[in-house]
Amino acid sequence: MKLCVLRGVDVAINEGVELANRDQFEKDTHEVIDSFAQELNAKQVEHIQSAVDVWFNDTINVLANYTSD
Repeated sequence: MKLCVLRGVDVAINEGVELANRDQFEKDTHEVIDSFAQELNAKQVEHIQSAVDVWFNDTINVLANYTSD
């Protein structure tokens, strides 16, 4: 009986600690995800800009062949 009571107290304490730390855990998790998303977005923008630059330069070079008469 005493063991069951102690186990119940232990579970209650652990649940309380989990609830107290959960908000901070969620906040930290959101910060990490937001940071990762921003970094990923920056890399994607960098690659897209590079691709667009190549396309425009290629287009200019191709059109130059038709306009240099």
